[in-house]
Amino acid sequence: MYDRVSVLIPQDAPVALWASVAIVASLRKWTVTASADDALLPPPSGGKRTVYVINPEAWGGLDALRDFAAERYPGPVEFLAVREATPFRAAFALTGGHQYLDIALTQKNPEWANEILGEGDETIGRAGCVLVCLTAALRMYGYDVTPPVVNRILLESQSVFAGSYLANWSALWKAAPVDKDVIYTNQKPSLTYIRTLLSSGYELVLPNTSFTHYYLAIEPTTQAVSVLDPETGQVQPLPAARFGGVRAFRIIGGKRQFAISSPPQQQPDRPAVPAPQIREGRLITAHLQSPSLPPVLAGYLARARSVKTMCPEAIGHLRTLAPVVYRPYFNDYDQGQIVQKATEDPAAAASMYLEGLRQRLMQSGLTLSDLAGCYVETLNECIGAPTPDDVFVAVVKMDCEIATRLEQFNVRAVMLNFPVGNPTEYQVRLMLPAAKLCERGHILGFHTYWPVIDGAVVWDQWRETAMRPLQIVDPILRKHGLKPLYFFGEVGAIKLTPSGFDPHSGWRSCYPSWGAFRQDLATFVSQVKDWESVNGRRVLGAALFTTNDFGAWPTFLIDQSEWEDLSDNPVG
Repeated sequence: MYDRVSVLIPQDAPVALWASVAIVASLRKWTVTASADDALLPPPSGGKRTVYVINPEAWGGLDALRDFAAERYPGPVEFLAVREATPFRAAFALTGGHQYLDIALTQKNPEWANEILGEGDETIGRAGCVLVCLTAALRMYGYDVTPPVVNRILLESQSVFAGSYLANWSALWKAAPVDKDVIYTNQKPSLTYIRTLLSSGYELVLPNTSFTHYYLAIEPTTQAVSVLDPETGQVQPLPAARFGGVRAFRIIGGKRQFAISSPPQQQPDRPAVPAPQIREGRLITAHLQSPSLPPVLAGYLARARSVKTMCPEAIGHLRTLAPVVYRPYFNDYDQGQIVQKATEDPAAAASMYLEGLRQRLMQSGLTLSDLAGCYVETLNECIGAPTPDDVFVAVVKMDCEIATRLEQFNVRAVMLNFPVGNPTEYQVRLMLPAAKLCERGHILGFHTYWPVIDGAVVWDQWRETAMRPLQIVDPILRKHGLKPLYFFGEVGAIKLTPSGFDPHSGWRSCYPSWGAFRQDLATFVSQVKDWESVNGRRVLGAALFTTNDFGAWPTFLIDQSEWEDLSDNPVG
């Protein structure tokens, strides 16, 4: 017996309705038509006929269609009316009515892991945790959908996605069967608050404290919350302290009932390093030169995208505030030795670097495993415009080797770390292997200072210095199909003299006051965010050089009073 399912759409229906319904119908091999004759054609072998009628009033109502079918196409047929406020919710309505659907979904499922997420460049497998949570929530209420179906309908609505991010929660009701009452907060929820929302009929998508991964709340337990982890497809209890906020919504239609299977674990060919999702937060962050942390910085960093430190003993505390970038200190002689080794054997040079990193961690009682989830900078300002091609290529190979080896510890590398105004446009092509490796979650590092003469920015060099990574380097990489993430490991102003930059003249020697420097810093932040509005959130952070009681760079020092000002009146 072969059943036949059709979707009958009014002839004058908007294109969005046809497109969204087609997403569902094509996967189920249903007929989509504006002709009642086509919809009522009998199936072969006497199977059942079902016709979903979108806005049946266009045909005079379901009774008129039943009379038409009885006269022209006799035999059993079931008519189901679909009336929804938006075309996209109509598409979801076609999937409803099922019971006890399995919600044990994982973003790593090979059936959809490689599908592009939203309107960005990420895939569901790398960045689809929120999408999978939303899909599982809909399945709880009988909507028989999968992540790619939800992804395509939301994308068709053009109301929810910002790049690859499910960002516009307040507009979710336009695209999915949820009501307008959406709760969106980045305040850490208590277990009591989570219990209250669940008991009030909300479904909860809960971000972790770094906003890099999201879970779907299933039910509260005695001291925790049972959640679906879309990374694994498994349900586990997590304490409320693990969550950094709440996205809560009520699903319309259906009854909350579901099943949970135990999906087989996918064994990746290579160590899993999920691409980072840069969290919302302030772009400007600290470059910490010593373990002491001014009190005002704790509150500031908790709202920043990242924090950079040279002090491994501070990593444990800092990672509770923001994603950590660790720069292991190598003196110029050690760096020179490693670069020389790279020209002979990049893999051996990578081993030298990693051994030095291991020793620095060991002095603080840490191992590489203690850096899981963190970023580590490779060598600092060791290549640039004067670097011969063979040395440049060797360092790129070495950094790629370092990054690949760090993956086994779930650590990502901030690679290359160019000095201000580097690399040349020609050299960008030499760094393509490192940019390509960024697809596995690693990051390109740059220092972005702007030149100042007599207290004023040299604006005709601004693009070449402060904005070089985004306005010069990135367009070349995009031509090669690459869109890496960036980290600005040092940011600030530097005095320009007739002989070039004065590397020891920071903002305090460039400007008459903090306020003057702050104004140009705000311009920098504004331009970066304008770039991100077009290219997606791809800058992990911009570390103001430098912070706290380290006496080597007094003209660069960002003191407590300046941090208090940035905390009270942030520039980004």
